[in-house]
Amino acid sequence: RKVENPIPFAHDATTRALSALHLHARYAGLLLWPLHLSADWSYACITLVESLQDPRNAASAALYLTLAVLALAARPWALL
Repeated sequence: RKVENPIPFAHDATTRALSALHLHARYAGLLLWPLHLSADWSYACITLVESLQDPRNAASAALYLTLAVLALAARPWALL
């Protein structure tokens, strides 16, 4: 239902992907600093990310870059 999760109902795939990546960054931020926790995130509380120029994409890029660096620094292939 669109009221529960508006991302699948976005107009294009880019908006859906960017919005999902933004949510991952937001959840990671809440995990590290749970200042603004809420028991109920109402419909459209977090707006969709609709363009690559949206500044919220920086948080998504920072999250995935950090995860990639940590994964490479762990050197998992050395265990094989």
